[in-house]
Formats: sequence, structure tokens, C-alpha cells
Amino acid sequence: MVLKLLFKLFIEQQVKPVDVAKAILAFPIDIAFLSFSFGAAILYAKPPSTIHTGTVREMFVVLLLSIMVLMLCTVLAKKSDMAFTLNKFAMMFLLVILAYVVSIVAVWGALNVGAIQWT
Repeated sequence: MVLKLLFKLFIEQQVKPVDVAKAILAFPIDIAFLSFSFGAAILYAKPPSTIHTGTVREMFVVLLLSIMVLMLCTVLAKKSDMAFTLNKFAMMFLLVILAYVVSIVAVWGALNVGAIQWT
């Protein structure tokens, strides 16, 4: 993830401090989408015999919750970028910290999705 961020910033362009700040403000979105991929991969790798027929509903609920978390993280990151543009730095810091917390919680949840006891 960090390598992607560095490539996006530094390859074939002159980097300004504003570009770095905006990339850092948008980085929680990348983290949240990575968590979505982790969760899907872990569920896909789970042997079918451990997933009972009644769990499709629960898996669908987890999918919807994941999409809602992705949307929340995206909204927070976009609003922090807007606050940065408007020079509202206190609001920007609050929003970006919330976005990072949401994205890190999403990664933690995705990595633990395999531990859910599906009924």
C-alpha cells in the first residue's frame, strides 16, 4: 500500500507538499478497499464444508456492512480533503483521524472474518 502511494506520488511528476497532503488524506480509502479484498479472499478460501447453507444471509449482511464501512471511510476522506482545501485544519484533522480509524478497524474486521462462527 505504501509502495503504491509512493509510486503514485513520485513517478514522473514533481511533488508539491499539497500533493503529499492530499495523498495522505485519501490513503484511508485505499486501506479500506484493501480490507474489503482481504475479507473476500479469506471467505473464498474457507472450505465449503465449514459454511452451512443458512449462512448465506449472514455473509450477505457482512458484505453490506463492509460496503457501508467503505462508503463511510470514503465520505470521511473526501470531507477531510474538502476541509483541507478550505483551510479548516482542525476539522480536517478530526475527519482524517476518523477515516484512518474506520479503515484500520475495517482491516482488523476483514482479517478476523474467518473466525466468525457461521451458524
